[in-house]
Amino acid sequence: MAAGRCECICKHCEAEILVASPGVKDGSKEATPLARTGLIDSEVVMLSAHWEKKRSGLVELQEQLQNIPVFLADLESVTAKLVMLEGSFEDVEKRLADLEELCEQCEFQRFQHMQYRQLENYKKIKRKELENVKADLDSEHTQRVLDMEYAQQMKLKERQKFFEEAFQQDMEQYLSTGYLQIAERREPIGSMSSMEVNVDMLEQMDLMDMSDQEALDVFLNSGGNNSVKEGLYCNYRKADLWTHI
Repeated sequence: MAAGRCECICKHCEAEILVASPGVKDGSKEATPLARTGLIDSEVVMLSAHWEKKRSGLVELQEQLQNIPVFLADLESVTAKLVMLEGSFEDVEKRLADLEELCEQCEFQRFQHMQYRQLENYKKIKRKELENVKADLDSEHTQRVLDMEYAQQMKLKERQKFFEEAFQQDMEQYLSTGYLQIAERREPIGSMSSMEVNVDMLEQMDLMDMSDQEALDVFLNSGGNNSVKEGLYCNYRKADLWTHI
C-alpha cells in the first residue's frame, strides 16, 4: 500500500516537472542540435536536482510511514501508562488524605498530651498548696491547743491560790481566836463550771501546796475541839474539791 502511494507521488512529480520546463519541447524545434543538447543537459541537471530533492522527501516520508505502527504502539503504551498514572494519582491522593488525617490525629494527641501535662502540673501545685495549708492549720491548731491548756492552767492556779488563801485565813483565825467561823464563801475566781477541763492535765497538776498539807496534818493531830477540827477539815476538803472541778 505504501509502494502504491509512492508510485502515485512519483507520477505527480514528473507531471509537475514537465509543466515547470515547457521550453524543452518548444525550444527543441527552433534551436540547433548543439544548442538543443546544452539546453537538454541543463534541463536534465535541473530536473535531476529537483527529483533528488523530491526523492529524499519521499524516502523520509516512507520512513515515517513505516514508523507509524511503532508510533501507534508507543502511543498505546503511553496511553496505558497514563491510565496507570491516573490510578496511581488517585491512590496517592487518597494516601495524602489519610496522611492529613493522621497528622490531625497526631496534632490532637500532642495537644491532649500538653493539656495532660499542664493538668498534672496544676494538680502538683494544688497538692503542694494543700499540704502547706494543712501544715499551717496543724501548726495553728497546735498553738491554739497550747494556748488553751496554758489558759486552763492559769485559771486552775488562780483557783488554787484562792483556796489556799482561804485555808490560811481559817487557820490563822482558829489559831488566834480558838474557834472557826464557817461562812459561805464567794465563788472562786475563774470558775470552771462552764468550761471543759482536760482531765489528764488535772491529774498531772499538783494543786495542793505541801506546806499547807503539813500544817493541816499537824493541826488535825494536835489536841483541841474535834468538832472545830472536823469543820475546818471539811471546809478545806470542799476547797480542795473546788480546785478539781
